Amino acid sequence: MMQLVPQGASSPPGRRAAVHLVREDRAAPVHPSDPAAQPDPGDRSRAGAGAQLEPQQGGFVLVWTVLVMVVLLGAVGLAVDVANWTTQGNRLQTVADGAAMAGAVFLPDRPEEARLAAQDVINATGRTDIEAVIEQGTSANQLRVAVRRTVDNAFATLFGFDRTAINRDATAEFSAPVEMGSPEFIMGNDPEREGAQPDYFLGLAGPDANKQMGDRYASRFCQGAVECEGGVNDTYDPEGYTYVARVGPSTPAGPLRIQLFDPAFVEGGTVCQQTAVFPSAERLEELKSRSGTVPGLPAGWYEDAPTRYAGGKSPFCTGDNDVNGASVETSVIVRAPDDTPWDDTDNPILSQPACEATTFPAWSPAKMGATLDQLLDPASGHPDQEWVVDPSDGRWTLAEVWRRWVSVCEIPASQVTQGDYVVQVRSSARASDPTMVDTTVATAGQNFFSLRAGAATETGVDGTGMATFGRGRLPIYANKDGAETTIYAVKLQPGGTGRVLTIGFYDAGDASQPGSLQVLPPEDSNVGGVFRGCAFRRADGVEMTASGDDSCTVVDVSRATGFNGQLMYADVPISDDYTCDRDSATGCWVKVRLAFPGGVEDFTTWSAGVTGAPVRLVE
Repeated sequence: MMQLVPQGASSPPGRRAAVHLVREDRAAPVHPSDPAAQPDPGDRSRAGAGAQLEPQQGGFVLVWTVLVMVVLLGAVGLAVDVANWTTQGNRLQTVADGAAMAGAVFLPDRPEEARLAAQDVINATGRTDIEAVIEQGTSANQLRVAVRRTVDNAFATLFGFDRTAINRDATAEFSAPVEMGSPEFIMGNDPEREGAQPDYFLGLAGPDANKQMGDRYASRFCQGAVECEGGVNDTYDPEGYTYVARVGPSTPAGPLRIQLFDPAFVEGGTVCQQTAVFPSAERLEELKSRSGTVPGLPAGWYEDAPTRYAGGKSPFCTGDNDVNGASVETSVIVRAPDDTPWDDTDNPILSQPACEATTFPAWSPAKMGATLDQLLDPASGHPDQEWVVDPSDGRWTLAEVWRRWVSVCEIPASQVTQGDYVVQVRSSARASDPTMVDTTVATAGQNFFSLRAGAATETGVDGTGMATFGRGRLPIYANKDGAETTIYAVKLQPGGTGRVLTIGFYDAGDASQPGSLQVLPPEDSNVGGVFRGCAFRRADGVEMTASGDDSCTVVDVSRATGFNGQLMYADVPISDDYTCDRDSATGCWVKVRLAFPGGVEDFTTWSAGVTGAPVRLVE
């Protein structure tokens, strides 16, 4: 038999000591000193056989070694190439991820900007050999980026593979802060417009107005309400509220005009019931005759005074109210579009003359010792001359702002760009600089107004192609005589899985008689007539009464049942196959129906959000 002899074992002279082959006989062993053990010089058969094994064995080992080395070198070379492919693939994946997330924030409304933003990330790598396909994903708010790069191989060329193509892709999804309050160019009632109204005004409280009275974020003082500790509102935000004026591709060319209706606080009561400060019908007729009779008062300015300035619950009554005081001043800042829709307060502030930040003063006729008609009437001789209408004099007068549309910004046509202009409204601005917050401001009261934007016209704005809405928060004053009103609450876009829409209602249903609140799906969606499986909860843990028909309705809502100063949530599950008509101006809007037999006069703050990170990779 053949036997391997390990290196270092004794071996006959002339044989290698590493590995070699020997033959083992089966006869009894013979001692080396025995003459029989010595080879016979004449016997060449055994010696010849032994001599022929050496070159055969050496050739075999050499060939085997060469083959093994080739395989090992190939494996090492392939490992080097594979490592390079992995490294380049990881780098390419990072590029795809970053590009998808950078572009997704512009969806679903600005797909071309989404593509350009994604391409900018790819270009920033400095490589010109990256091919990219950028497209919207399966949902309108998803962006898919597929990238490809071909790399040279170092060792795989030995096997005929000179170059290798590396492919990576990523899909990102963006859930922007939800749009609230309006699918149109206007938010709030327009008393000058005939037809249906949204049945609310926007609201803003002074920092020292009690949060319990309805403003969840702008009121710093807090007593008898949730999210309140030591008399301070835990959710107080000195930045106030932001609204968006969106310029779309179909917005008419021309200057962009942004206006507020009745932007200043003028105390008169929630239903304008303070008869001591409102003019009588006779005095309003006298006021009507004053137009054009004195310098600074344009002809026809008071032409509709008997209607516009009348007391009582009329369409012109916004409901400005004394809450812990009557001194709230309203500051307005207009910001230009930018690339961070999740943060409105970092947009650049517009500072051109027709768009400068401004602050509207407060008027309290009762505290001034004068009625409103005395302040407005040139014949009264009031020293403040509140009847003067002169936009160039650098001050706001009562005649200029009370119950009228007031322009807070007008952008020349050449400077208007598509995108989201931000209108920031707050009550905590520094007196000398409306762009800065002053934490010492201690004004109070509640101011209510409306907002609209569009291409400038002789009489106001053309809202074609425009949209105005709140972002995540909606402070509204509902003042409705009828038993029922329906308000646009949230725009719910398709996209994503396992989503839940959560709507918060702070100080809702502050009515004299119990009523109900129902969350309704978009009429153009595939949900059907009602949402199913909704859950209602209160922040203080008190049980709530839902309707028995699983229609996303909560009942028995009123001041008497403990909703004053309380916060409740509606959690609405959204099916994965949810769709709606995104191409319609009013498409995808979730509404809230308020049904109160005795009507409602209530300042309430709504909030909304969809579960999940704003920007996330889904593939």
